[in-house]
Amino acid sequence: MSRFTTLRYEDLSVGSLGAVTQELTPAMVSRWRALIGYGPGTAAPSSLALTWLLDALRQALHGIPAGGVLVRHELVLGRAPPVPLTVMTRVAIAELAERKGRPMVIFDLDSAVRGGRVVANRMHLIWPTPTPTPTPGRGGSPRAAREVGDVRLRASISQDDIDAYAELSGDYNPLHVDPEAGRRSPFGSTIAHGPLPLGFVQRAIEDELGSEWPSGLRLDAQFLGPTRPGDTVKVQAAPDGVYRLVDTSGRLLIDVRTRREG
Repeated sequence: MSRFTTLRYEDLSVGSLGAVTQELTPAMVSRWRALIGYGPGTAAPSSLALTWLLDALRQALHGIPAGGVLVRHELVLGRAPPVPLTVMTRVAIAELAERKGRPMVIFDLDSAVRGGRVVANRMHLIWPTPTPTPTPGRGGSPRAAREVGDVRLRASISQDDIDAYAELSGDYNPLHVDPEAGRRSPFGSTIAHGPLPLGFVQRAIEDELGSEWPSGLRLDAQFLGPTRPGDTVKVQAAPDGVYRLVDTSGRLLIDVRTRREG
C-alpha cells in the first residue's frame, strides 16, 4: 500500500468505506507506553486507540491524505481490549463539509470484537487541496488560555518523538517528518501528529479516573494550535471534566471535554 492516497476531495462521497481487520500486539503497546511515559505494563491504555483508528483510516483510504490536518476527535470508550487482540474497525464518511472555506471530511470509525465495541471515534479532518507553495511562517498559532485548574502532567516533545510516532502509526505525512516541508508550510516547522500530544492529556485523565481504560468515557478533543518539536507542554485539569494542553507561554493547544456514562 502507498503511504499517501491519490483520492481527491471530489472523489469522496458519504457512506461506508468498508471494514479493516487489525492486530493489537504487545510490541505496539510497549512502544506507545514508552513514548507517552507510562510505567511498566502490558495493558493497552485508552490513549493508544487513536493510533489504530488512524491506521484503519489509512487502510480504508489506501494511504493517508498528505497535508491533511486532523482538528477534532469525538471518542467513546467501550470495553477494555485484551492484548494481543484482533479487532475489526468499520470506517465510513459521515459528512462532507467546509471549515473556514476549506474542505472537511468527517469520518466515523468503530472498532469491535465479538464481545462488543472497544472504541468509536468521529474524526474531523481538513482535506488537503492543491495550492501554491505556502509562505513560510508561524501559521496556526494557538490562542491564549486561561488557567483552568491544577497542572497534572508535564512533557516535552522532540522531533525524535514525532518520528517514532510516524513509525508506530504508519503516518509519514511530510508535515510531521520532513523538516523542509514543515518549513515551507504555514506552520513554519514540522508539527506533531495529534494523537501524540493528546496522548499526554489522555494519560492525565486516566490517572485521575484511576484506570488506563475508563470504559464509558466520552472525550471531545479539539486541536486549537500545533505542537512543534522542542515544545514543553502541560496538562491543566478543572473539576467539571475540562482538560487543556498548553505550552510554556500559556497558549492553548488542545481543549478536551469529558463525561462518563453508565
